Amino acid sequence: MKKQIVHPLRDFISVTRAYLKLKDAECGSDEALAYHCLKQKQTFRLGEAAANDRFIGFKQLFRGLSRLFSNEKPTIFLDGDPTFAIHDSIFERCEDGADYLEFASKKKPGIGILLEELPSVLSSYRVAVAYLCFSLPLAIVCFFRKRNRSQKAMIIREIIEQAGMKRVLREAGIRTLADMAPYEKHSNWSYLLHAAALDTYIKIPSPNPLQIHNAILLCDQLVISSGYHVEEINQLSNIRAKKVVHWPPKKSHRYLPLYSAQQKETPPKTLGFYSHGAWLRKQQQHSSDGLDIDALEEIMLSKLSTFLHSNPTYHLILFLHPKERKEALKQETISYYARFFNPDQLTFTFDGSPSTERFHECDIGIVGFSTIFFERILCGFKTLVCRVESLDFPLRGSAVNALSIGQNDELAPIIEKIAPLSNDVFFTTFNLSPYRFDALGDFAAHSNLSQLP
Repeated sequence: MKKQIVHPLRDFISVTRAYLKLKDAECGSDEALAYHCLKQKQTFRLGEAAANDRFIGFKQLFRGLSRLFSNEKPTIFLDGDPTFAIHDSIFERCEDGADYLEFASKKKPGIGILLEELPSVLSSYRVAVAYLCFSLPLAIVCFFRKRNRSQKAMIIREIIEQAGMKRVLREAGIRTLADMAPYEKHSNWSYLLHAAALDTYIKIPSPNPLQIHNAILLCDQLVISSGYHVEEINQLSNIRAKKVVHWPPKKSHRYLPLYSAQQKETPPKTLGFYSHGAWLRKQQQHSSDGLDIDALEEIMLSKLSTFLHSNPTYHLILFLHPKERKEALKQETISYYARFFNPDQLTFTFDGSPSTERFHECDIGIVGFSTIFFERILCGFKTLVCRVESLDFPLRGSAVNALSIGQNDELAPIIEKIAPLSNDVFFTTFNLSPYRFDALGDFAAHSNLSQLP
């Protein structure tokens, strides 16, 4: 059967009409939730400065036009099933994500779809004119109105990207799509646009609490990746998935085999602080997640400082964020942490080894707020985390409560309680077995990918 040739303009008009219909969606419907995300959910693709930039809408318009006539291809070929695609923003993430999917589900995608380059498949002056007609009024609104300026500006890019996605999925014959960034505000609308053309639309959030950036999720198959997800998923009414599966977290293919085969011994009286680099992100005006992680980390650093001062036989390893490990920022990073600690009790990790591959180097890990908490617990190591009252984290009744440190709590009692425990006894004592890799069993058994067409 001869494949029908569809002009790019038809794809753009189809997606634009779908967007305009969202405004009239019934309250509480999937379409209303998707529209809410587009208009109000935070975007991580623009920095904080965008909210005060009157020209941000015009910048996104020109960016969309430049991508429309770009020579860059939006798809890359991977060594896997050609009807199974992975969707992310850059090549490296697609390639790494494909390896993860093969590890977790025993099935590897054959195509990677690059979000930024999707408009190039629509290259046409007719599309450019239609795109200008849609985007120019929105760019003008962004110029005069500050409220939700970043979100509105991103719609200018998202409309042309999703039109490109529609075309790529059809022409490449994709049947299964894995969305590796469901926290992005366009993700739920993307599902509504493309689900009918697919057999399965999969979303794979990070192991962090879903309520933070994934409280609204629309998909065919949702991958949860931490014991905490199991605890919270029934309390989030706007997670609407036809099927839920439990896999190890993204990127776990890099580190989980290091620990799952044989538990590694940890050195006693050695603490590890896992930095999110929040102080540096704030300084560089990265997009804020609204969680004030810089304040959470400083609270935990102050508590650590007090504990180490009173317990000089303990040693602290600072597992730095990759941003902090850059040579150009080395002295600034050392100076920042010198505010808190005696250098004689401190070791920095400026080498390039990922923190996830070094969990065994400290006995007790301490985290402000980061995926590293769930990753370290998954691998079977003692770990503490900061309590986030504004998010009700941890949930009432969660096993994580016993490991969470509030603003008025001291570290000494909990450290003294868990330091003598082996990792196995620690997990039994705190009812954490559902959080450890043992709970996953055979990863492939939790997946239905092998049965997909």
